[in-house]
Amino acid sequence: MEIASFDVSPDRTVTLHMTDMPQTGVRISNTTVRIGGIPQPEPEEISGQRQEIIFIASPTAEPGRITIMIEKDGHRLHAISAENYTPPKPPEPQKSHPQVNSITPKDLKPGKNAVLRGRGLQTVIAVRLGLSDVIRTVTATESSVLFTVPEGALPGDVTIFLLTSDGDGFVTTNRIVKILNRMSD
Repeated sequence: MEIASFDVSPDRTVTLHMTDMPQTGVRISNTTVRIGGIPQPEPEEISGQRQEIIFIASPTAEPGRITIMIEKDGHRLHAISAENYTPPKPPEPQKSHPQVNSITPKDLKPGKNAVLRGRGLQTVIAVRLGLSDVIRTVTATESSVLFTVPEGALPGDVTIFLLTSDGDGFVTTNRIVKILNRMSD
């Protein structure tokens, strides 16, 4: 009996592709799996017909050769993988851009404060209103960003852009606001 090859999925499920494994009489209860000499959970499935043994590697399993031991009819059959098991890499966390759901007030005035509300805003380090200068003095929490509209902001409809600390550059909020003339009250 030999381990011809094996596959490891991201959830640590290991499928051993066997050769010369007994086609009948092999049970999970009399099959032992080890990685680098460390016992692993008992197999999930054993198929003599498909010549496969499927098990889930322990979360603490480290790189090492896979050893299978099957007891059948009073005999022990052993197989050792030619290659080392390598634990799968954990998935990369998904980046989520900040989401802005509202802005208060709806019409912005130069020199006055404004608040963006939404989620994932804690990484915001700057705000840009259209093509105006970057506003780097912001107070950001998970659900809000407070900033002051620059005195030199030009009147008109502008898109709000956010700069975050994750290094992706400015991202659009898809929110358009009106900047009022400084003189309007």
